Amino acid sequence: MWLQGHILAPYAQLEDADPSAWPNDAPVWVHFDAETPELSDWLLELGLADTVVDALLADDTRPRCSRMAGGIQLTLRGINLNPESSPEDMVSLRLWLHGKRCISVQKRPLQTLQQLSQHLETGQGPQHIDELVVAIIEGLVDRIGLCSHDLEDRLDTLEDQALAGTLSIDDALTHLRQQLIPLRRFLEPQRLTIQRLLSEPIFSADTRIQLEESLNLLTRYVEDLSAMQERAQVLQERQLSLQNEQLNRRMYLLGVITALFLPLSFLTGLFGINLGGMPGAETTSGFWWFSIALVVIGGLVAWRLKESRWW
Repeated sequence: MWLQGHILAPYAQLEDADPSAWPNDAPVWVHFDAETPELSDWLLELGLADTVVDALLADDTRPRCSRMAGGIQLTLRGINLNPESSPEDMVSLRLWLHGKRCISVQKRPLQTLQQLSQHLETGQGPQHIDELVVAIIEGLVDRIGLCSHDLEDRLDTLEDQALAGTLSIDDALTHLRQQLIPLRRFLEPQRLTIQRLLSEPIFSADTRIQLEESLNLLTRYVEDLSAMQERAQVLQERQLSLQNEQLNRRMYLLGVITALFLPLSFLTGLFGINLGGMPGAETTSGFWWFSIALVVIGGLVAWRLKESRWW
């Protein structure tokens, strides 16, 4: 049923799903897959309140930290680094903290938990519940930072291309802005969640300092994402302005050409009617005189447009 179960200190893997077989004096972390059909009943048999089970198994969640049923229900979001997935499609992680017990639930894999589990198996992981929570948050924040740096590098590249006069960056810029939206949607509440978690008395002085550092880093990443969103918006507006300017120049050129050829078109249309009495119709050099007249008139129109500063 579970994905992994760990006794933190001294480290050992849990072999029995029966809570009565768990040690009472050692911190225990049990991690579950939310898609397990019987998980809800099993959590209720563990003694968790209905409100806690509902919070752990909710479909649509946002980061939060709540006191309920004598424990702490913590919901966080992590960068989606699964194959063929988008990083901004953030993965939800739900935790229930009660005494020396930590129960976590996920619907999709998180590299942070996989790495933490590997560290525990080598005896290098946390030994207390507060250390476990801080390690999880540190892992999530570190990967958020990597994603933020990647987005910033991409935005820098797009800005360089825009300065070089490249106009074909609209799709890449739109995609980047679409990635920033869900990240900002979840990370600002996550920052407030960690800030709220700091007020809980479960942390030692050392782990509190570590958690404060993670909060500071996350705050910086949230600010960076907000700045990137504004930079991307300014860049997109600049690109639209350049495209409109280019379009206006082309339309203006077409207007000048139209003004130049309008009188010539009128004359050719007028002299093209097939009626008797047309001047020069009986003269063999009439076509050449008419062509010269068109050139002269065209030159006069062009000179007048130039004098009027149309170009």
